[in-house]
Amino acid sequence: SLLNTLDWKGNNISAVVANPSSWTYLAPQRFVKGTWKVPSTPHCTYYDEWVWGLEHHGNLTRFPSPYKERVLANLGIPGVIQMYKQRNITYLRGSLDRCNTTGKHMWCQSHDLGTSCADELQGTSRWDRHEHFVQHLRLLGIKHPSHVVHGVGHDHALMFTSPVGLSVLFPKIQDTGSPTRASSLHSSLVPILRLATLNVHR
Repeated sequence: SLLNTLDWKGNNISAVVANPSSWTYLAPQRFVKGTWKVPSTPHCTYYDEWVWGLEHHGNLTRFPSPYKERVLANLGIPGVIQMYKQRNITYLRGSLDRCNTTGKHMWCQSHDLGTSCADELQGTSRWDRHEHFVQHLRLLGIKHPSHVVHGVGHDHALMFTSPVGLSVLFPKIQDTGSPTRASSLHSSLVPILRLATLNVHR
């Protein structure tokens, strides 16, 4: 959703992003000790490279991406920001998705939360990383909506089959004008989505 150059508006494309381990920032600033600034990172010089950011260090780049480089060569970072700003993207986060460990720890199951220094500069949990990324977008003038799914941790099925998840995945159902019809349609979609998300998760 960040770098593809399709005509989203003309093709009526939208995206829903939920609970990623890390995000691709559009600027080098990070939220460090309560302040947005370019961090001093001699131990983590790659923190703003792809896939955590758009910086490029030539042959030293950890994850080379010719596709990304072509888009940046054509549009530049300001052009990418403007393109991303115009897209129909919604972000979801679970209110309990606050794990900061890669394994099982009591109630906490983070499902391979990234723990590199570049990941940690975005926050210690998916909840924090979501919050910081959305703040980062706001600083760039990007106002994509962000919603909390209450009572849910890192569970794809529960995220997308929640009332909030269904309303952003299928907004036209909400516009039927009939709460009973919308509820019935939601009920029929839930088992299908749960099966799909469980298969993806595996």
